[in-house]
Amino acid sequence: MALSSWLSGLILLLTTVAISAQSTSGGPCLEGNRLDKVGTCLRHISDLLFDENRFFFGKDLDKICDAAARNNSDNINCFVDDNGERRYSLASRLFRNNVKAELIDRYLAVTFSTLPRRYKACGAEGFPVSERTTDVNPDMEPTPVVYVRAAPKFSMRTEKDVYYTIVILDATYGYVHGLIVDYPAPKDIIPFKAPLNFRNMTNTFVFVVYRQSERDYMLEPRTLGLMKSPESGRLFKLNEFAADHALVGPIAMNWMAVTSDPYAVQQVADQFNENYCIKFTVQAFSELEFTKEGNTPYQNGKFSSVPYDVSKVDTVLNVTYKSPAADFFVCCQQFQYPAALVTLNPISPSGQILDQALSYVSPTISLESSALRPLETGPPTVRSYILFAVSPSAADNKNPPSYFWHTYLNDRDTVSPKSGRFQTSLGPAKLIFLLYERPGIAMSANSNPYSDLDSYGLAGCAGTQTPCPFDLPRFVLDHGLVLRGVNWITTVVGPRTLNQAISTGAGDEATVCRGQPGYSQTCPRPTGRLTETSTKTSLAVSLYSAPGIVLLFVIVAAYASI
Repeated sequence: MALSSWLSGLILLLTTVAISAQSTSGGPCLEGNRLDKVGTCLRHISDLLFDENRFFFGKDLDKICDAAARNNSDNINCFVDDNGERRYSLASRLFRNNVKAELIDRYLAVTFSTLPRRYKACGAEGFPVSERTTDVNPDMEPTPVVYVRAAPKFSMRTEKDVYYTIVILDATYGYVHGLIVDYPAPKDIIPFKAPLNFRNMTNTFVFVVYRQSERDYMLEPRTLGLMKSPESGRLFKLNEFAADHALVGPIAMNWMAVTSDPYAVQQVADQFNENYCIKFTVQAFSELEFTKEGNTPYQNGKFSSVPYDVSKVDTVLNVTYKSPAADFFVCCQQFQYPAALVTLNPISPSGQILDQALSYVSPTISLESSALRPLETGPPTVRSYILFAVSPSAADNKNPPSYFWHTYLNDRDTVSPKSGRFQTSLGPAKLIFLLYERPGIAMSANSNPYSDLDSYGLAGCAGTQTPCPFDLPRFVLDHGLVLRGVNWITTVVGPRTLNQAISTGAGDEATVCRGQPGYSQTCPRPTGRLTETSTKTSLAVSLYSAPGIVLLFVIVAAYASI
């Protein structure tokens, strides 16, 4: 599964999710509705079995995904693995339409229970999981994978001395996720395996019940082997399994819609070494206010016209700032910080902020992409990158955004940019990193294909008090750049920024600390204590109480990867 083809377009992603997550409010099989209407629910299940538009793999998919995309396992928006034969309904996918819906005469209750916890995924801590009991039914809203990771409990009307087999299947791909025999005295022949839905779709997780002809029947070794095989989706046939073991039915069925989440994607990364975490970054990026059409904070179109085509984003862009140990007194408060690293992760559920003073020093950049891996048939793909950092959050919403740029030469590992110029608003501001590739250009250690930067306004970025006039949209379009990676963080005026402004002489204490909690000019101050300073930065700063102030510092660099 190549990461480079993970996203064929954001519109496709959103459309796919919309198709597969249809509203199901008020359905007869919802827990509160079926208590006195079990017969209505069973008829509803029988009807849905043959519905060719209900599920992700239904006919609507053909409108947005062509045959090549639907049969391409690397396409996480469209792949349905039909082997050239489109099958649109559950009846066709599970039973090749050889199923008697009238045999379904009882309801199989399936319940997942989850305790509260937090988990780490995609490099971010603290994803919350609430305590929850999930009642499985065909009318439920889609459920994230993290809530179905443990084996479910079953409840069903049974007859005396009659035993049942329950098969758990992924209806989209046919994989077997569990096999229970001799229910209601169940034996797990194939232990439950949670669905690991890393794709941009709502998957259908199915529970099928057959009546056994006898207890403790012997499973045919070949069939059992197919069910346990990683190729079970292609090789296992449910009808053949039932016929081979004299099973009658199905006499009950239930299913649920399961969506992807960071937990599932992290499991895929751990087990199969495929990193699809980037899709959550792109989704979050697409939800930022300034990326939405008509919602840019700038009226001159500078930032709004930057190409945000995320369809070719295939690279995890890692950005890390050093947070050195510090012990200082500023604005009538004492602050102590241990040495740490701050790695940007925009999907962190708790959000991330960075003291602006830390952003004045060049970050460390590294890339992860399947496109950069050596190929089995030859050398890795050659790419030339240029990385821009953009601060679009001017306090007065009038100034154009500021940029710094990077070109890294012949280094696929961790790199440290050289110093350059960077501007940002004083106050909470988004710092956005945009990694672009220039296709067809290979940079050597001594060359730079972007020697024309000055003609786009780079020379005007040398001032200390004015917005950088670099024309990023025109530069991107003129050079045919392709967006390959995104990352961002919110910077704030924190204690380090206040302390650095005072210690470098950029502002006096009364001006810098004005409005800070607990500050007064007469507060007690420690004696003989050195405040934090940095020998690596040179800060040109202007501090005022009016809006629209900018802190200026130069950070410049560039990147190519071979």
